[in-house]
Amino acid sequence: MSDLFKYHPKEVKKYLPIFDHIFIDLKTITREQLQDMRNSMMTAAILTQQWRINPAKLQDDFQRIFRLFPVDGSNRNFLEMIVV
Repeated sequence: MSDLFKYHPKEVKKYLPIFDHIFIDLKTITREQLQDMRNSMMTAAILTQQWRINPAKLQDDFQRIFRLFPVDGSNRNFLEMIVV
């Protein structure tokens, strides 16, 4: 990120965020680990990312992904937003 601002004053650079990137092979996360996660959004995101290059497997997991989001009157707009 700092490379994008190399010609800016150093006063600006001190406000740039510095991130440490941690890469995890998502295919190594087991179904048991996913079931134990408390954050359904994170679980759905991981399931989707795991099989993004294998559409047949992703299609198999779609029902599982959508079951993570209970559909009731209070969050219907949210579900429509993430599906669109």
